[in-house]
Amino acid sequence: MSGGDVENATRASVLVVASWYPNVVDLAAGRFVADQIIAVAKTGRVAPRVVSFDPIPLVGGATARARQAPVVHAAVATAIEREEPIFVPGFGVEPPFDVARLAVADGSTPVLGTAAAAEHRRAVLRPLGQRLAASPDGPPALVHSHTGYPDGAASVVLADALGCPLVITEHATFLARILAEPTQRELYAAAVARASRVIAVSELLADQIRAALPGVEDRLVVIPNAIAIDEFSAPPIADRRRDELLFVGYRKEIKGIDTLIEAFALIRARRPGARLRLIGGGPDEALERRWHELAARLGVTDAVSFEGVAGRADIAQAMAGASVFTHASRYETFGVVAAEALAAGLPVVATDSGGVSELMASMPSGAGEVVAVDDSAAFAAAVLRVLDDRAAYDPARLRASVVARFGLEAVGARIAALYDEVLGEWRGRPGATRPPQIARTPSVPRRGPPLLIGLDRAAAGAALGRLPDELRRRLTVVTSSRPQTVELPPVGRLLEVPVPPLAAVTAGPGGRNLAERALRFAVHPRAEIQARRDRDGLTESGVARATAEVRSALFGDDTPDGPFRLVPLDGRDVEVAARLGSGHAWLGAGGVRRLADEWRAGAELDEPGSGLAT
Repeated sequence: MSGGDVENATRASVLVVASWYPNVVDLAAGRFVADQIIAVAKTGRVAPRVVSFDPIPLVGGATARARQAPVVHAAVATAIEREEPIFVPGFGVEPPFDVARLAVADGSTPVLGTAAAAEHRRAVLRPLGQRLAASPDGPPALVHSHTGYPDGAASVVLADALGCPLVITEHATFLARILAEPTQRELYAAAVARASRVIAVSELLADQIRAALPGVEDRLVVIPNAIAIDEFSAPPIADRRRDELLFVGYRKEIKGIDTLIEAFALIRARRPGARLRLIGGGPDEALERRWHELAARLGVTDAVSFEGVAGRADIAQAMAGASVFTHASRYETFGVVAAEALAAGLPVVATDSGGVSELMASMPSGAGEVVAVDDSAAFAAAVLRVLDDRAAYDPARLRASVVARFGLEAVGARIAALYDEVLGEWRGRPGATRPPQIARTPSVPRRGPPLLIGLDRAAAGAALGRLPDELRRRLTVVTSSRPQTVELPPVGRLLEVPVPPLAAVTAGPGGRNLAERALRFAVHPRAEIQARRDRDGLTESGVARATAEVRSALFGDDTPDGPFRLVPLDGRDVEVAARLGSGHAWLGAGGVRRLADEWRAGAELDEPGSGLAT
């Protein structure tokens, strides 16, 4: 039974809006948000549903992106009105809560500027609010948004459409950057002004919010992230791998990976048997190469394991086998993985990064050590002290230290009580009423074989590589025939069309001066003609040509006649999809993340070539 199937009659209906939420592309994304939702659901007093997003990158130059954004907005708004059901059990959380994953434009435009992230979300939350306001089951009682910008700023239109209170939880490590940008600060302040409560996950974040927005003090509370303690075991020291150090998290620069590897080299000089596992994956190949090169230069490659993103069960297993958890981050607002490590009976050695320092200070003595940021020698010395005295760190005591403060029951009860307070205040406001319901004609569910349209072959390959094999076998995929050097994983049906690869479009030689272009045309005329065609691929005429190619490939004599359910990957794909016409294809409300939700939930996906009618 899904999290959304529980009897809701005596529960407060809460709509959680969170860009950070586990999905098929990244199971670790927003795991802390999912844990909080699980925590409040376990109280039996709250019936949560989730709204998350399927990013559709806008591509090309300013003109192309300005043209694509309203097409994405309009297509998704229409799909939200017609899609049945709009909520489906989500991929990546057990038990799964009902999630509406909505496709959202991703990228700036000349008109929206620095407000783009919030405005793109408003464009899909506004029609969702109108739909939910007209629901025969009644609209949600409360909207709870995670991060003040962009999700909180966008959720104002949703809460207004529903006539309900708004709660915002702030997690962001980038809050200072948001508040330093005038437009984003204004939107952030407006969201906070609309919110009945603002939750900060640490005193560090609360202090930032107080300093920036002094009027929020009476509505600001500190409630930490919830830790799913029961999913972690704390075996005795004798059952663990001696001298194994563990890090879990994305290998971004802010996480202090360089400090950690440098410290590990010093540790290994003292303890030749020491090993370091880094679980979590890197944000890009260049940075990942940097960490590998650093380990090689320091002579510890054979003892450092760089591992990809892992699910909760695998992380819990890794924590149960390690001796010390290492966290050399430069800045953290909370540090969920450090609390999870304590729940797994691991002492923690961390840097004075803010949130983790606050966490460690709240623990009883004997949870580990905190040292200065960017001091690899001090970090190494602290790890060696903990290893030398490892027998003094009792796993059962470490685990018990986090239960009362961060366990699901404790945090869930605090948030449920906060909801009760907010709803009581909201109902007690003078003249508090719901907005009038808008009549809505129920839609007939539409069926059709799913078609992933990813004309950028490289992006299509990356997206397909993240999907389960069984789901890929159910897909028709249309992509560019160029470059053939990009190999695609097996799919149900592959249709290749001669459209410009996006890399050529965006990296075209449009910036050269006229003399240089004339010279190149004289020497390599065919290459220059092709480059010009590639640059034109994102113009309106280029999109029209791409649409014609796609239509021909899809609806020729030897292919099914649709209609297809389209799953576009970027803004150009949406433009092409919108031009195909509703008789041939229709756009759903989400992208590959929603498609995976439906597949994981057991919904039937029509096989490629079935040609089902509307």
